[in-house]
Amino acid sequence: MGLLVLMIVLVVVVGGYVEPKPQPNNLLPHTLLSMHPQHGTTHQQHRYDRHVHNPDKHHNRSAKSGRRHSADVKVFVDGGGGKVSGFLHHFWRSTGLCPPSPHSSPQPFLLSQDEALNLALVGSAPHQAFTQVRIHWLFDLVNASLEWSVGGEVVMTPVYNFSQLDTLLDHLYHHQLRPGFELMGNPGGIFTDLENDTQVIWWRDLVTQTAARYTGRYGLEWVGSWRWETWNEPDHHDFDNLNFTVQGFLNYYDACRAGLDAVWEGMVLGGPGGSCRDPGFSSMCWALLTHCHQGTSYFPPHRPPRIDFISIHKKGQEDADSILTEEVHTINIIRRSFPRLHHIPVINDEGDFMKGWWRGLTWRADARYPAMVARAVALHLPLLSSLRYELLSFDNAFLNYRPSFFDQRTLVARFQMNSSLPVHVQMVKKWSYSVMGLLARLGHRLLPHYTSPHLPNLSLISSCRGCDSGDGVVTSAGEPNEVDNRLQFLARDSQIPVTTPTTPVTAIPSMTVPSSTPVTTSTTPAITTTTTTTPARPVSASTPEMTASTPTTSASPSFIHTSTPTTETPSLITVSRGDDDDGRDSNAAGTSRGVNDSAGSSDGDGGGSDDGGPAGSSDDGGGSDDGGNGSSVNGAGNDDSVGDRGHSDGGDVGSSWEVTVLLTRSKGTVTNASNSLTVRVTVAIPKRLVGGVLVAAMYRLGWGQKGPYEAWQEVGSPEEPSRQQLKYIRAYEGGNRVGPVGVVVMRPVLQVTLNMTLPDLQLLHLCQPHPATPGQVVGVRTMGVTSSDVLVTWTDQRITTRCILRYEVERSVRNRGGPYRRVSGKTVTDNNFWYSLPQLSGSVMTVEGWYRVRVVTYWGSVGPYSPPHYHHQYQ
Repeated sequence: MGLLVLMIVLVVVVGGYVEPKPQPNNLLPHTLLSMHPQHGTTHQQHRYDRHVHNPDKHHNRSAKSGRRHSADVKVFVDGGGGKVSGFLHHFWRSTGLCPPSPHSSPQPFLLSQDEALNLALVGSAPHQAFTQVRIHWLFDLVNASLEWSVGGEVVMTPVYNFSQLDTLLDHLYHHQLRPGFELMGNPGGIFTDLENDTQVIWWRDLVTQTAARYTGRYGLEWVGSWRWETWNEPDHHDFDNLNFTVQGFLNYYDACRAGLDAVWEGMVLGGPGGSCRDPGFSSMCWALLTHCHQGTSYFPPHRPPRIDFISIHKKGQEDADSILTEEVHTINIIRRSFPRLHHIPVINDEGDFMKGWWRGLTWRADARYPAMVARAVALHLPLLSSLRYELLSFDNAFLNYRPSFFDQRTLVARFQMNSSLPVHVQMVKKWSYSVMGLLARLGHRLLPHYTSPHLPNLSLISSCRGCDSGDGVVTSAGEPNEVDNRLQFLARDSQIPVTTPTTPVTAIPSMTVPSSTPVTTSTTPAITTTTTTTPARPVSASTPEMTASTPTTSASPSFIHTSTPTTETPSLITVSRGDDDDGRDSNAAGTSRGVNDSAGSSDGDGGGSDDGGPAGSSDDGGGSDDGGNGSSVNGAGNDDSVGDRGHSDGGDVGSSWEVTVLLTRSKGTVTNASNSLTVRVTVAIPKRLVGGVLVAAMYRLGWGQKGPYEAWQEVGSPEEPSRQQLKYIRAYEGGNRVGPVGVVVMRPVLQVTLNMTLPDLQLLHLCQPHPATPGQVVGVRTMGVTSSDVLVTWTDQRITTRCILRYEVERSVRNRGGPYRRVSGKTVTDNNFWYSLPQLSGSVMTVEGWYRVRVVTYWGSVGPYSPPHYHHQYQ
């Protein structure tokens, strides 16, 4: 059986749809994603159906009735009616972690290479998917001693050494991460009793020194955006040998408030950072709120101290819904009990779905977790204003330990390679990481949407960028037409020669799609726990992978404006086998393709052919970086500082019309792959876009889809995967993407029909191509892991579009000017790339060299290369 290749046929219809004439032995219908007409029917803008329908009664309706276009759920998204529901606040961009015991000595963990890599991956999630990391016990990184000072009188005075805390906060700063700074820990163990007046003053001065130090180090704009918070969960009485009474805790809060205000009165401080349960258990929680409502501060002017946010911890019962239920209950009690605090925003900075991050739970490894995350976000959106809700953190930046690799509450799977020389760590991004990148594709404006019928386990978020309030939808009946554009995916046997259209197409990337037919066992070895070859990838029949070959490098691609093609000979978007290697092909592991692209680069692992060195060249862009440890903050990075956010090289790309529709189907930990739900999504398009081109892509993290966890299981669940196994596992990071595909907009409505399993998360991304450059990658940094492994990260702060096909990472082993060859595959959509040579080869072949990165959009335009960054050989 040969591999089937799905080819994309662009069919533009005016007036009605005629089924394309099938071609013998090579054209097979595929219905995963279709945009099709409804033969003159119109779509009504349904109001939300308050009646709860049983999806089981509907999911097979199409098959039973034989009606091709029937759907269980109809969704209408008004992307062109001149209406937006309001600003979409990305309130979920926070995570957290805690060092292991003993908390009084957190530096071996927080300053380890493992944690530095973890935080670098968190900070390089796309589009600032994470902006805050809340870390316990930060003050225990501060060394302290009591020394005699001679002034007006001889007194004992604390002297602090912040160097270890500097190292951690520098690393966060380099990766655009703000600390959720809990004023928590006992430097040098010098604090014992905060009912003691002297120690209250000491604590205030410690807070002042801390805030002043980092304001001077990073600037007030950066430090002023931090959330400072009280001691975590004070009612659990884990105070690091500090004896906290209720009054001592109130004195502590007043000292925190006064210490921050001494630097700048705009510093943001909140608390109590606890569950705020029954007063018999949560005495300190309710005491602090009472104190801020009507108490007297320890410090002048002795009035109730200001609190800038109320932080609570409400966790789920292995689902998303129970988090919101608990939050609403507690927030209502707070609002009723403390009317003077009614205007204070609320955050849940430990909103995880099940307490106990260390618990090994399978649903934390597979598609159920990202579906819960997306559902939690969707459930909170309608209540943000009424609850004054400001932040939700899933608190999932912990590092796993053996024998749990994927099933603890983490964003990455850490593999401690203790049997190799040198001993090192390898990390794989889980789908819990990937879902944050998909959420980051959402726009800054909410679009109104209508769903019929309402299903309790189906959630939807529709958003846009480049929305124009003057846009309008023109229809004959005053309502959106059902469908006027169709994109159809057709299967094609891989042995058939590739067809190229007579008119060159440069605006839409060429693409190849693996078929649903698995590779036969005769060409792929059986998978065992000891296999060293990459297994074949059987592709799901319900969700094919669509990937793109190298697009045009033109900065101003020509757009497609065509008339309706004949159904007998439909025009084809150029299809290419492609040179990219994402590791999902069993024949790709450990090979170097050596095929030059238009930029003089090539794809592959890069192993076995690199030699030479910088030949005395220097990196005048900033030199090497090992993750921020001990480096100077001034001039951080190799080209631009993190704080430089005003410049943009992207022209007007950021103002182009862009719509994202995220659909989630989640019922806690319940799974049912056979309970398929057909959803028909209709998107109204602005009339100004009629006659032009849109590009569409669909992303999916669904049950039955293979992710890194399933790939790891497929290769035998090894505790220390081989390098080829790691390459295969990493190939399934990020989920599945179909597209991008292009369509000429002949009418102002577009429709997509999709099938959803339980659980499932699918994101439809529609983009208007733009001829301007998408912007330049900046802030390239490297972290050495071994001489054969390096983590390359960068920032997208100057990239002005979310419509990103991939990033291309290139390396030169000779000098800054090149020649460069591409070392990344086609699936790099995060702001990071873990580059590994095929073998852990010591000093013979290394990853030393110059690295540069550029962005490629859906429609093939490319940004300028980043300034090159030099990575020194790992020592």
